[in-house]
Amino acid sequence: MPSDLWDRAMHDADHGRLNEAIAMVRMRQRMKPKDPEATELLGLLLFRANEVDQAIHFLQRGVELLPNEPVHRHNLANVLDRVGRTQEAIRLWEDCLRINPEFVLAWMGLATACQSIDDAARSIEAGERGLALAPGWVDMVRNHSNTLARVGRVEDAAALLRAHLTAHPHEA
Repeated sequence: MPSDLWDRAMHDADHGRLNEAIAMVRMRQRMKPKDPEATELLGLLLFRANEVDQAIHFLQRGVELLPNEPVHRHNLANVLDRVGRTQEAIRLWEDCLRINPEFVLAWMGLATACQSIDDAARSIEAGERGLALAPGWVDMVRNHSNTLARVGRVEDAAALLRAHLTAHPHEA
């Protein structure tokens, strides 16, 4: 559950006050350098401000503060993947899944990253594991169907999409 700090900072960032949000969270992080929430939040906000190196530093620090919390690894993996450090991101998502094999966001990240480096077998495996945990998650369905289509399994991709739309007609 996000705290008041998280809510306020994200609200400010979402409403054109990113610098103010960063300043507020940076102050909290300086006062409480071992606060994992402030540390991670600062990393995420710095990434939004395109301060990539600083963002990665604080996100890595968040992982160090809570090494058994997969969400911190997932957020760092997302940033690394978005800046082209996909292999590092894949390792972090795999770490997330060793910590919590049911962490569906990590399955999605892993599937997407493997798709981006043309590792179809790993992408398909991750997509299937993620879909087993969250069969109605439309993003996972789309991602997995794209991977299936890319490897020539067009009928399987179409069947997956049809089954999803049958179960969730409001998403048509």
